[in-house]
Amino acid sequence: MPKTSPGRLGVALAATSAVLLTGACNNPMGSDKGSASSGRPSAAPSSTAPSSAAPANNGVAAKSAARIVSESLAALRAATSVHLKGRVRSGGDMVTMDMQSGRAGFKGSIRGPIGGGRTVPFTILRAGGKVYGKGRQFVQSTVGSGAASKVGDKWMLIGSAREASAHGLDFTPAGFAKLIKPSGRLVKGKPTTIAGRPAIGVRDQSGWIYVSTTGKPYPLRLAPTKKGSGALAFTEYDRPFQISVPSNVFQR
Repeated sequence: MPKTSPGRLGVALAATSAVLLTGACNNPMGSDKGSASSGRPSAAPSSTAPSSAAPANNGVAAKSAARIVSESLAALRAATSVHLKGRVRSGGDMVTMDMQSGRAGFKGSIRGPIGGGRTVPFTILRAGGKVYGKGRQFVQSTVGSGAASKVGDKWMLIGSAREASAHGLDFTPAGFAKLIKPSGRLVKGKPTTIAGRPAIGVRDQSGWIYVSTTGKPYPLRLAPTKKGSGALAFTEYDRPFQISVPSNVFQR
């Protein structure tokens, strides 16, 4: 990242998003109501009844826990788009994310604690090979009120997509897949339902990942096992997703 105000913002945003993604992805596999001893997740409430034209069983539930995770991450990497939404507590901090993601870019919001524990919102966008961000409160907290006054509500160039990725700001489907790293022994749970979709859970030493057992074996939900630590939901796979370079970019 360039050593400019937008560059410092990029590093600060990466640190903020890391709280969320470390909490859910490095401790990924989880329902805060799952059974740590049996490896059997509690069934999540279903808000949508499966339709009569539901996708066919993909057979992943019959495979080993390691194979389920491997195939799920491969499916996520290959997805054309996905919507990630949720919140995760890590180290006492609660960070929320609402991100629409495609292969070429993403756009969404992150809210988390910046220096001094103040929780502020920030919007991030990747398009045209570059990453942009905006958020008056975020700029004020990381750079100062003077810079916040100058930038206002305009977008700021954080850096190229490659530079941003090097700092952990890759919210494409493939970028998310890189962050999900199971650790320790993997245990397969019983079939369950996540947001109306049949799923199978796999637990590692920290939590659960729920994988769709119909259609493509996409991840549907991640969360730490610790109660009250939140969860991340993966929805709206492979829907049309378009994004363009913002026009109101701050010029230094």
